[in-house]
Amino acid sequence: MVASIKFTAVQSNKYLRITDKIPPEATPTKSKLLTAGSETSFFTVDVETFDENTGLVKVEVSTDNATFTTHDENMRVVHRWSYPIDDSKLPKPKKERPAA
Repeated sequence: MVASIKFTAVQSNKYLRITDKIPPEATPTKSKLLTAGSETSFFTVDVETFDENTGLVKVEVSTDNATFTTHDENMRVVHRWSYPIDDSKLPKPKKERPAA
């Protein structure tokens, strides 16, 4: 069975990339920009389940859609539940060096 999972953004806008961990050939989804606090900004992903209700995903986050860091390597997700993703694992912005 496949579970339909919804991800939302809290604290700030961010890009999410989700990888279903159950299939052996797991590949990440295309990333999607989520707007924090918006009831209409969500990322719905279908994932394989191991008990017809529960799946396992890797959640990656980014501020620029280029540099992703792992938010949760092994997040258990349940069919039709919604998961808010906070800023705790967002990559730190790179500081530009002053010109010499």
